[in-house]
Amino acid sequence: MPYCGASVEEFIKRTLNDKAGEFYYDADTTKYLVFASASDRDLYLTNREEYASLLLGTFDAPANYTAEIHVTTPASNVILSGAKGNYIDFTFDVKSRTGSSTGESVVVTYSFNNGGNIKKATQVYNAGTSVHFLVDQYLTDGTNSIAIVVTGRNTLVSTMASVTYNVVNLQLASTLDFSKPVETSEYFSVPYTLKGAGVKYVNWYIDGVDIDDTDTIPDLQVSRTKNIDIS
Repeated sequence: MPYCGASVEEFIKRTLNDKAGEFYYDADTTKYLVFASASDRDLYLTNREEYASLLLGTFDAPANYTAEIHVTTPASNVILSGAKGNYIDFTFDVKSRTGSSTGESVVVTYSFNNGGNIKKATQVYNAGTSVHFLVDQYLTDGTNSIAIVVTGRNTLVSTMASVTYNVVNLQLASTLDFSKPVETSEYFSVPYTLKGAGVKYVNWYIDGVDIDDTDTIPDLQVSRTKNIDIS
């Protein structure tokens, strides 16, 4: 088109200044959404299709700035169901093109995804904060994929990291009567029920000695009887 870049830039600024009043970073699309007001933003987020006309435009983070996140929590964690005191630890910074810190605060969005069941939490942190975020209340049994999105409050530049918490819920029960004598010429029969997600391995010991006979159980729940030759 027969227009210089300066003319196009001036037109965009003039148009947005007349309409834009709220800029929102959407962690689901990794885009910045532009609205006339915060009320339009909230209405749009309740039903994106019905209120699509309220979205004035989208854009990526400015290239003049970069956001950084350094997560010290291991990328993959395995805990037992009910375990308490689980945290995500990280530091962050927003830097200019020259590499110097802008010193601005950030908005951090945590998205917890367990099999399509998504929970979200949002926190605001000042520059220089070492984040120690408790996640116990957001974790459920199974694989919890956690996306951590850091967005500068002024520059709107953003970055993301991820952590996984596998929450294992194992339940073992048996109707064995341990007080009943067992003849050494017989098989020792142990009925048991085992429940828990993922592949499970049951090892057997007699008087503290591993009998080297492992049960491999991939099913969510099984009821079995283990017959051990003790002749």
